[in-house]
Amino acid sequence: QARSINPHVAEAHVNLGFAYLAMERASEASAAFERALNINPRQINAYYGLGAALEAAGDRKGALGAMRTFVRLAAKDDPFQRKALSALWEWEAA
Repeated sequence: QARSINPHVAEAHVNLGFAYLAMERASEASAAFERALNINPRQINAYYGLGAALEAAGDRKGALGAMRTFVRLAAKDDPFQRKALSALWEWEAA
């Protein structure tokens, strides 16, 4: 509903992406995160979500790139920083 009111708010697309991830709809989640990044390339949480969505879709290389971008842009005290680093270590080891 928020997206229909103002489709140019990146956070609405990010929220939709995480909802799709929760429903295990990785390709739709990826598309939502990419729309958010097209609106606002500095929407940091979209990189985290995109990484998770791409990994769920089997695109490990894309997932690594998105998650590395999140780690580089996010504040060091971001609560998702540790999860992102853990995901990177796991994916790189696989």
